[in-house]
Amino acid sequence: MKELKAVGLEAFLNEIESLCVECTTAELSSDIIEQGSSKIGGHPDVPADFEWPFYRGLPLEFLLQLNCAEVNSPILPSAGYLLFFYCDGVWADVRGKKDFIRIIYIPADVALSNHQAPCIHKKRFGGLLKPKRLPSIYPESKISFKRSFSLPDLGEYPYEELKIFEEDDYLLDAYCTLKENLTGSKLLQISGYPNPVQYDGITEDAARVMGKGKAEDWQLLLELNSLGGFMWGDAGRLYFSIHSEDLAQLKFSDVWMQMQCH
Repeated sequence: MKELKAVGLEAFLNEIESLCVECTTAELSSDIIEQGSSKIGGHPDVPADFEWPFYRGLPLEFLLQLNCAEVNSPILPSAGYLLFFYCDGVWADVRGKKDFIRIIYIPADVALSNHQAPCIHKKRFGGLLKPKRLPSIYPESKISFKRSFSLPDLGEYPYEELKIFEEDDYLLDAYCTLKENLTGSKLLQISGYPNPVQYDGITEDAARVMGKGKAEDWQLLLELNSLGGFMWGDAGRLYFSIHSEDLAQLKFSDVWMQMQCH
């Protein structure tokens, strides 16, 4: 693996292979954005009867759409579209407030058209400041995908193989660089181990907040980095987690999202 050689870990191929979990990463592409293609920002491609999601009277911001056939991820449907929405600036840690994010699945055989976001102007400081236009529209860009591998975060998992890298400063730096090169530096990641900014208790938090199953029943659906026009807090990331049973049933109404930043 050339990635191992680049950081001087080729002698630890067996240990790294035992830790790796397959994932999919994505980066910005300069290709033309065709209707229904995978992209971030802009406006979503949706059915004619689509209703824009709101949270407490506020329209959610459109983050991205995934054409599942383009992604070709083993955890996603083989076809269809996944749309991600988020009410930026809202944070909640109870199930009753979970609708500040929305993930919508659209079957592949549905006719799509580009849908402009509704526009409202929210007063600020009782009208003393210029009203804020909602929702924000992020810069639009096509995204391209690559199959990759993810590595667990050091100090977060009781794997014997990790101790090799944790107990030597050189190997520790090399391991962290490898993890960053594989997934941490990418725009987004689908499935696999997350790249936590603060701590990797992400699936534990999802199970606790949603009151469903244990941490091992949940997995990373999508991790979105502060790149491509996005900025989550202070250079943070968004982590969307889903229960394995919900994923098998294409049920995305109980996805939980956590934001971590510096």
